[in-house]
Amino acid sequence: ENGANGLPDNWTVFPQNIAIYTWDANYSNMGNHSVKVEIAGTDFGMWQQTVDVNAGIVYTLSGDVSFENVNSDGYCNLEVVFRDSNNQIIEHVDLAKHCNGSRCFELDFPYSMKFRAPAEAVTAEINCFLKGPGSAWFDDMFFATAPLGNIAGTVSSDGQKLEGVNVYLNGQPWGEDYND
Repeated sequence: ENGANGLPDNWTVFPQNIAIYTWDANYSNMGNHSVKVEIAGTDFGMWQQTVDVNAGIVYTLSGDVSFENVNSDGYCNLEVVFRDSNNQIIEHVDLAKHCNGSRCFELDFPYSMKFRAPAEAVTAEINCFLKGPGSAWFDDMFFATAPLGNIAGTVSSDGQKLEGVNVYLNGQPWGEDYND
């Protein structure tokens, strides 16, 4: 919600001269502004913010998306692009693509995407992306470390506490095998 010269703090646009970019004070889901991308043809444009990340940590992304007159030649969506210390792309995560007509603001699906930063990741680009034609608005963006929980309790059998029990968890949460 803060910014100057028509740009919200810490956000940039890419590419510069293809799309129409607006820090829109007339249409938002929460607060006073949203960011808007308009494309007349089949080019693309995006609002972009780069943040530092820690390799191996699980992050979550959510945000509200609205769009108008987006057809089968285009789409809009949220993206995360992880980069290494040489600014090379090491992973590109696309959230659901919207390519059918118009919609008012809704929390994007999946509502709170979780993913693990790759081993060499040092930054993540959060992209509010539109491939035209059409218009797309993005608001209430949230990117942060995902809350993680702990497992605690007592193992019992027939109401009796069992001593010396080992509990094993198996799975692949957010792209990494977990065995403990």
